[in-house]
Amino acid sequence: MQYSKRFGLIIPAALAVCATAGGDIASAADMPLKAPVRAVATVYNWTGFYVGGHAGYGWSSNSIDVTGGPIFAPNIAAGRVPARYDLEPAGFLGGATVGANWQINRMVLGIEADISFGSIKGSKSVSTLLPFNVPLVPYTHTGEQKLDWLGTVRGRVGVTLADNLLAFATGGLAYGHTETHTSNISNGPAINFTSCAFQPCLAGSSSKTLLGWAAGAGLEYGMGPWSLKAEYLHYDLGDVSYSYNDPIAPTPLKILFASTHFSGDIVRAGINYRFAAGSSR
Repeated sequence: MQYSKRFGLIIPAALAVCATAGGDIASAADMPLKAPVRAVATVYNWTGFYVGGHAGYGWSSNSIDVTGGPIFAPNIAAGRVPARYDLEPAGFLGGATVGANWQINRMVLGIEADISFGSIKGSKSVSTLLPFNVPLVPYTHTGEQKLDWLGTVRGRVGVTLADNLLAFATGGLAYGHTETHTSNISNGPAINFTSCAFQPCLAGSSSKTLLGWAAGAGLEYGMGPWSLKAEYLHYDLGDVSYSYNDPIAPTPLKILFASTHFSGDIVRAGINYRFAAGSSR
């Protein structure tokens, strides 16, 4: 009897505990779940000072135009002395870049300076016969042009196509060292080993640093503090003119005048390192 009474007391107590536990489980199931924590998006930032290097290829359609005094003018008109040397200079160049960017929302403003070394050059030679002796004297006429270094200081205005992809336009000052040479050298029997003694044998040149402008556009792709760019530039340094005469018997009758223009196009690729964090939170 005592065991039955005790067993009868244990069963209701166990049922009460189960009911309480069940209620707690149900309450826990009804509680709202917390939303997962989202990672903060990283935004690329173009602001900062940078240095870098570049390499590319330049070309142009420049020419040298020639006019002459009374002796050479009729021969130029008759085609016995070239009135124009079509040079089409071209060549590779490379150098260093420094600059700074300032980003305002999607717009990126900047200033950039660079210096490039190489050789954008072209030359042309023409052989003719000139009536300066009997028989006719064979002549070799040569025109040459070379740009051996080019520098620019330019502003840049760009817009981000994506956080780390920048499209930009650029323009500003350009300067470079130019060289031009023309010669009209006789190869006939009247020539001696030291000079053209009996007929005109002329050569002239110019070597100048010129000032002009440059403008272009490009794309730049950022990867942390590094960026890769592709760029097109057109440069124009202006005109060069000079005259030259017979070195043996100089006279206004034998003078020649040469003029040329220095301009061209460049495509190049570059890599820059920016001294600022490539991204911000």
